Amino acid sequence: MRRCTKCEELKSPDNFYNDKNNKRDGLCRHCKICMRNDRRVWAKTKGAKKFIRNQGYKSRYGISYEVFEEMLKSCDYTCHICGCKVVQKHGGNKACLDHCHTTGNLRGVLCNRCNKGIGLLDDSVDVLQKAIDYLQKY
Repeated sequence: MRRCTKCEELKSPDNFYNDKNNKRDGLCRHCKICMRNDRRVWAKTKGAKKFIRNQGYKSRYGISYEVFEEMLKSCDYTCHICGCKVVQKHGGNKACLDHCHTTGNLRGVLCNRCNKGIGLLDDSVDVLQKAIDYLQKY
């Protein structure tokens, strides 16, 4: 049996998550129920949302959310291709960070439609030129 340091209840070891940093018995100090409750409380805070959003930009693109915001401001919240207004959150044309799939380098801010469009055409200048030629012909 093991005592949770949060709720102070005695519980069996299978009620605790593993913790490789705990040299004594390899289990977390808080029980699974207390850990879940703590995560729920943390997830509802504004700081958690900002942290999660920041981690997404860092892991995907290697930049912070603040750098993304600066990129949006520098292009006046408009898509580099079609010129429509873009927003950071839901409720309009979502702003996307366009990047080269070969090198991973960031190219700029696009609306969701333009970003998907060039992505579906494999970022190929040749295919895009053929699409332009097709549209001009018909």
